[in-house]
Amino acid sequence: MCAVTLPIFMSTVRQEVGNLLRAGAILHPVMDEDAHFRYGRVCAAQFVDLALRRHLWFSYGGTHVGPRGLQVTRHPDPLDSPDPDEQLLLNVVFEGTGTTSIVRPRPLEWWNGPAKQASDGLKADGLGMLRRRRYRVLRLLRELRTDMRLIARSSEQSWDSAPDVFRAGCSFAVLFNIDTAVPHWPMPPEEELFVPSMLSAAFNLALDIAT
Repeated sequence: MCAVTLPIFMSTVRQEVGNLLRAGAILHPVMDEDAHFRYGRVCAAQFVDLALRRHLWFSYGGTHVGPRGLQVTRHPDPLDSPDPDEQLLLNVVFEGTGTTSIVRPRPLEWWNGPAKQASDGLKADGLGMLRRRRYRVLRLLRELRTDMRLIARSSEQSWDSAPDVFRAGCSFAVLFNIDTAVPHWPMPPEEELFVPSMLSAAFNLALDIAT
């Protein structure tokens, strides 16, 4: 698959699953990293997707460095409305505030809420466990991951060569763990959209300290 056809492939996947939380729920059994870190990466991918749609932005602040210093701020004028799964995850992280640190204690049951809601939604849409359609979507996700890895390995790829294509793939790159790998999927210039390299690590730390 060439780079110019990837957005069509991504659009097909989105039509099937709706959001990155649900895509992550389907991909979860075959994600590359240890199971302990998978949900944090799914949350990170969903937050990048929300950032691309101008719901929020990332920054570093406070007294901490590294993942613990990563902050997120709600945008007052998003491009669209979050779906119920996304809204629940936003509620968990922000707790009604405008700016918050990702790494801070929150009840574990709060974190479990978006995962359960996404799973229930998949089941309601005919994508429950052991359903043939779910395996078809999983195959699509694995094919997309393979194609994006091949493009990331191309030494000729840079953000400026196909910005629309690479923008469309940013959140999937985080989900597939090719956002910071070497080689990695081209990410936006920081002045356009700052995608922190430690975002998944921050969500994993937040889950580790959940009460």
